[in-house]
Amino acid sequence: MALLAFAAEWAKATSRELAVLTVDHGLRAEAAEEATFVAAEARALGLDHKTLKWQTPAPAQAKARRARHVLLADAARLAGAGLILTGHTANDDVETFLMRARRGSGWRGLAGMGRASASPAWPAGRDVMIARPLLRFSRQQLRDLLHGSGRSWIEDPSNENTAYERVRWRRRLANDPPLLSRLRGAMGDLKLLRRLESRALARWLSGNVVAEADGSLSADLRRLPAGIIEPALDLVIRIAAGSDRQPDAQRLRRLGEDIGSGGPNTACTLGGAWIEREGAELRIARDPGLVEAGESAVWDGRFIRDPDAAEITPTDRMTRETLPPEGGGWRCLASERLAFTKRTLLAY
Repeated sequence: MALLAFAAEWAKATSRELAVLTVDHGLRAEAAEEATFVAAEARALGLDHKTLKWQTPAPAQAKARRARHVLLADAARLAGAGLILTGHTANDDVETFLMRARRGSGWRGLAGMGRASASPAWPAGRDVMIARPLLRFSRQQLRDLLHGSGRSWIEDPSNENTAYERVRWRRRLANDPPLLSRLRGAMGDLKLLRRLESRALARWLSGNVVAEADGSLSADLRRLPAGIIEPALDLVIRIAAGSDRQPDAQRLRRLGEDIGSGGPNTACTLGGAWIEREGAELRIARDPGLVEAGESAVWDGRFIRDPDAAEITPTDRMTRETLPPEGGGWRCLASERLAFTKRTLLAY
């Protein structure tokens, strides 16, 4: 509700259009009533509201998160919007830090959430950015603001279910307020490092990575600082593979170490991509053995239907086997995704 109040003021002040979306995962009977409550609050502010329903609900947080982002991204694209605002708070950020720390995450994961990022749902979220305008506020600060303005809200009962790790950390932090403050301070330094790294990656992508019309990429790592080889590889592999999934972390690390140490030229597959290397110069394309059709408008997460698109000429035999079955009417998304990735890196 705090996000709704802030966003309504922002939209009014900047003359922007705003639509309010509620996702009903179909996992709780109360969710429909909660969506009705939000719809009424939105109408009171003169805003349109829509409830998005997950048609194949499953009691798994990862699946629910994926479904939520696909629903939101699809709705945003249908409305012609490129920005989704979420209500993540400083508490959510610290809880994420603790969960990742317990799993042994590296410093990038411990930096937590960014101010903005690309939608994690690909290809549904192509050209859709997620912004988190409440990330510097604690949950209690927002509740105090709502109380002060006479607004009410509904608590999600799952926020009290200790079966979820996040809830267990939430209770620990509630019992130790100074801990929340100390962790936020530590995360601030990590976020600064992550921001600097993101800008360095954006600069490298701008001058050293080229996307071809057949979906393959060429990348020159010679101008890339050694410390960011792994995130650079992660980005170009996902683009070439048409995927939103992170490549296997251990194999990604080994590949980065091999490149950094000047190891022998090799070819390998990783994260759905085929990688050929000569020194620090890479050519990356879709793994031919993993090509599969996607949604009706997007093929294999890499090509979108476009009646005006010219016939694609493959770079070589490998990319010929990764092209859509029809000769024309498809436009490769790699170049657009590369440009959008640079934008999101600069917005972190």
